[in-house]
Amino acid sequence: MFIIQQGEVAIIATINGVEKEIETRRRGEFFGEMALLESLPRSATAVARGDTRLLVIQCGGFLQKLRRDPTFAFEMLQRLSSRFRKVHQQLMTMMEERDRETPERQCAGMLIEFRGDDAP
Repeated sequence: MFIIQQGEVAIIATINGVEKEIETRRRGEFFGEMALLESLPRSATAVARGDTRLLVIQCGGFLQKLRRDPTFAFEMLQRLSSRFRKVHQQLMTMMEERDRETPERQCAGMLIEFRGDDAP
């Protein structure tokens, strides 16, 4: 896990084979927590924007920090909750937009997904 001490980091994910910037993290924010907490491969790439300084937290150090500093743990949970709320809202918006689509457009969208191209 990394905590940004200075600068900015772009979080980039590959969506349908295309790299897209999905978020920017700034001073005081963290990234890499999913791989640390779940012991799974990373799901996105982090790219520094300009001069950036990071604090690297390894698994053992992370557990020690949580035990010694409950405030750190609470603040981390607050940020994770905020991120989850944001993603949930984005998902709800996408579902609402899809529900408003006509059956013809829904069918066309499924065909495009099946074919694997971006043609309308």
